[in-house]
This record gives sequence, structure tokens and C-alpha cells, in this order.
Amino acid sequence: MSQDANSVTPALLPCPLCAGEARVAKPYGIEAVICRDCHLTITDHDQQSAVAKWNRRPASLPSQLFAAPAVRCLVCGDIHHAPGMPCPNTRAIAHGGAA
Repeated sequence: MSQDANSVTPALLPCPLCAGEARVAKPYGIEAVICRDCHLTITDHDQQSAVAKWNRRPASLPSQLFAAPAVRCLVCGDIHHAPGMPCPNTRAIAHGGAA
């Protein structure tokens, strides 16, 4: 399915976790906004709602949100911001030290 030539890509704020670039996608028919770096994903029933959720930010963020260091996956080499969680690329829980 191709996009309409008149369709406009919505403006997306940087990722709230890693400040990475976000993209709009439709995996498995579900509207989503996904960070290209840490793979944080927000979904909803339509693109406009998913984008609105992605762009919503609290007035202030707790400092604990950024307390976990970024780590490098020993399998694929990518940097991730969720130590101990499966790598989104390999699904392995093989993370090294701080990146």
C-alpha cells in the first residue's frame, strides 16, 4: 500500500527516553510511533492519536527516569537504554557494561 502523494508526515518530538529520532509505522496493522534508536513504541487505533500520545510530555520529568545507564548489546553491538531487558534486535539479554 503506497502513501498518498498529498499525505504529510506529522511532526514528532524527539524520543523522551533517549532523544532519538522517531518515525511513524504500522506494524501488524497497528498505528505506531517508534524511536529509531531505543525502539520505544507508542501505539493507538489511528495515526493522529499515536502521534498525540508520543508528543505529550509532562511538565517536568523525574530525575530517576534517566538514572539507568545506556549499555551495549554484546550480540549486535547496538546501544540500548534498558539494562537487563531483551535486545530489540536479537532478543538476547546479553548486555555489557556502560556504553
